[in-house]
Amino acid sequence: MIDPIDGTTWYKLGMPVYGSLIALIQNGEPILGSIGLPAINTLVYAGKDLGCFIHSGKNNGRQLLSKPVQTAPMCVEQATITASGMHGTSTWIENGDTPWSLISVLERAKLFKFSADCIQHVSVLNGASDAAIDTIMKPWDSAAIIICAREAGLTVMDLNGNQRGILKSGNLLTAKSEHLAKSLVKLLTP
Repeated sequence: MIDPIDGTTWYKLGMPVYGSLIALIQNGEPILGSIGLPAINTLVYAGKDLGCFIHSGKNNGRQLLSKPVQTAPMCVEQATITASGMHGTSTWIENGDTPWSLISVLERAKLFKFSADCIQHVSVLNGASDAAIDTIMKPWDSAAIIICAREAGLTVMDLNGNQRGILKSGNLLTAKSEHLAKSLVKLLTP
């Protein structure tokens, strides 16, 4: 499954926050995936039960993304959270079918920023943010992110709280902890 330019709007605007996604699907689940961010010289890739790795200009080589160390459960009020936009929300339903309550997250998060498509999930993978929300996703948008995030030890679910069979769910959430992910799902539910 290939998404040659994830974040086409950002790409058209000349913003360097787009990516290229490639994944191999087996029995409805991604088992291999790569996220290429050419404008920032970064490549993330993973294989089922093989781990998740990142190459970037910053680390001058391959680095295994270790599983996050969990201490006390992080709550939304302590978290840095990103979302790809207001589309598919109660503010602007656009092509979505569920009016997710993103405004509830905005009101509670320690720090909330809008971010671009796949790069926001890479931000969670490398520890720069705590959770990323996508209210409208196609399978080719999600596949590589799902396997990379799972192999990095992140919680990956759809906005209904499902952690398996989410490739075609139409939305995606990655978070550093299951507690944070479930708290966000509760807030987002219309």
